[in-house]
Amino acid sequence: MIVITKLIGTLIKAVLALLILALLAPILYFAWRANQPMDMPEFKGLTLVQYEDWRKMIYEKNEDEFALGHPDRIVKQGVCFKADLTLQAIDVILMSGLTFGALLIPANREELDRSGGLASFAWNVIERIQVNINNLPTSRKRPWCNIHVVAIPTPEQYEAMKQERANMTP
Repeated sequence: MIVITKLIGTLIKAVLALLILALLAPILYFAWRANQPMDMPEFKGLTLVQYEDWRKMIYEKNEDEFALGHPDRIVKQGVCFKADLTLQAIDVILMSGLTFGALLIPANREELDRSGGLASFAWNVIERIQVNINNLPTSRKRPWCNIHVVAIPTPEQYEAMKQERANMTP
């Protein structure tokens, strides 16, 4: 009886360890993938982390320039970037549902197989979301939020901008 109890206990521990691993694997994959160059040519080899940092830099620069040029207008710092992050979160949630729904539709399963599996398919969805957000029409309510006409930099240009920002910070 003791052997059976230990066997069941070991089995339960193994199942829980596999469950934890199954929950952590996607998080670890996306954390790793966020630091790899994005596949779509629009991003010119930037990683997702670099791309998001670049967007934040551009928004901050636009907010500062607009505030200097229009002292009569109130410019809330960080509003544009936070709004874009909110849009991205909503898009990721919606696309996650569509991605897992794709498993049920045979035609979508073929696209899933072509892209290299569920994780690669989901990553491609994230990149497409970035492209869609970058192509949004400009905001008339907050003109300083207009970065959509700015060309995405190469990794070298991004590093130069990052260095310039570091030199400007007191």
